[in-house]
Amino acid sequence: MAGRSDVPELVLRCDGRQHDLVVGDRTAAPTVTGVALDLAAWLIGRSPGAALTVSPDGPLPTPPEWI
Repeated sequence: MAGRSDVPELVLRCDGRQHDLVVGDRTAAPTVTGVALDLAAWLIGRSPGAALTVSPDGPLPTPPEWI
């Protein structure tokens, strides 16, 4: 994802995990947190991400289209 120009900077954090997935510059990126299933569904466009949280508060970034 990091090599694509249409991917927003973001930090993905799965509940209960100690490792974040960072895309782009961590210092400028919002952190999107949730359970792995909800994060995956949002990333592939199968969910609007209603179960996810964003920090700092704001809208979820728009993930790129996969196909």
